[in-house]
Amino acid sequence: MSAFTSKKFVKFLVPSVLCTQYAAAITSLYIPGFDPQPVTANELGVGSDGLTTWLIAPGVSSGTLDDSGFFGPATLVLGPTTAALTYIDPTVGMSLIENCNIQNGEAVCVDVVGVAAQDGVSATTVTQTEIESVQPFAVQTGGTPGASVTPGVTQTALPTGTASGGPAATSIDAGSSPAAATPNAGSSSGFVTSSASSASGSGSAKPPSSTTGGAASVRSLSLASFLVVGAVAVHMVVA
Repeated sequence: MSAFTSKKFVKFLVPSVLCTQYAAAITSLYIPGFDPQPVTANELGVGSDGLTTWLIAPGVSSGTLDDSGFFGPATLVLGPTTAALTYIDPTVGMSLIENCNIQNGEAVCVDVVGVAAQDGVSATTVTQTEIESVQPFAVQTGGTPGASVTPGVTQTALPTGTASGGPAATSIDAGSSPAAATPNAGSSSGFVTSSASSASGSGSAKPPSSTTGGAASVRSLSLASFLVVGAVAVHMVVA
């Protein structure tokens, strides 16, 4: 390839790359419990129910978003009136499921955090309901959308209440280790979180009051961290 041709190719390529990066930068998502922070999001596909499934993970810091408040990856399912976030860490036996019913710019969310029984410490499940404003923020997208996903695989039962009545609470099986994310042949990234079963749990830990203020604040994962620390502390006392 001649030098002239190479320069022409580079001149063509550079604007294309910049346009692609710009398009990715303006993609906005509502992620329950998240303040604006660096997040990457890969679209896994759209189910026949019209809900879009995303795989989200911590993103790269930038001039305006310089901190990440979660470890990821997590599964996010979004629709016009629903949002469901699932985060599972099998290495510590912890799971978070957050289901939201969206109406008039407000989300009524049921948070269910479970910590599996470990080393003689009883399993704990905490459920709380939160109301927050729906505030999408820019995320870093990557990859290409996968094939259609199966409805209901990445999503637990969504609350049916409104901001005035409140949704019905869901729960997870706290008697065993939370199910890990399982591959799905229909998705490009291969991660789709399995659905959770219903159980009452054996713990009675009370969650701390939640806030969504401050950079990189993650209400739900902060609650999950609280439970893990509590479980470790109990284990140390018993030992």
